[in-house]
Amino acid sequence: MEVDSNDTIQEQFLYQIDLAIENNNARMIYTIIKNYENKIQKSYIDFAYKVYNDLVMDRLADMQL
Repeated sequence: MEVDSNDTIQEQFLYQIDLAIENNNARMIYTIIKNYENKIQKSYIDFAYKVYNDLVMDRLADMQL
């Protein structure tokens, strides 16, 4: 994942989360959260956990079909 070195840490975080969403990769989101959780505001982490939970719940719903 390439990020511009001029981007803020928040922009880098959101860019990586966006890529994980595009790839439907909950594990990647969890890793990103762990890498950034002590570096950015809690609101960003909370947002990412919500996205993570949504992806996991969607995957579980697909398994039940």
